[in-house]
Amino acid sequence: MFGLYVRPDGQIRTALGSETDTTGEDTPHSFRTLAEMHDRQGHVWATMVISEGASDKGTVFSAATTDWVMGLVSDDLYPAMSQITINVLRRLGGL
Repeated sequence: MFGLYVRPDGQIRTALGSETDTTGEDTPHSFRTLAEMHDRQGHVWATMVISEGASDKGTVFSAATTDWVMGLVSDDLYPAMSQITINVLRRLGGL
């Protein structure tokens, strides 16, 4: 479990936020699914993906949400998001 954070007013929220991305029929085959978020009915709300092209084409990572950084705010409660971020930055050569 990851992506939960506590707002200043004490409400618990999820880093999924109000806008998320999912894979579909038009998603390139090069995209590998890293994680999915499902609702209680089993529908996919968000799909975290990575696509690694040829060395000169780069790498694409999508956390599938505009609120990823909000989950990093509560790093002490759910450190998985920080670890995922560190792993992605290392893979992309940023660390």
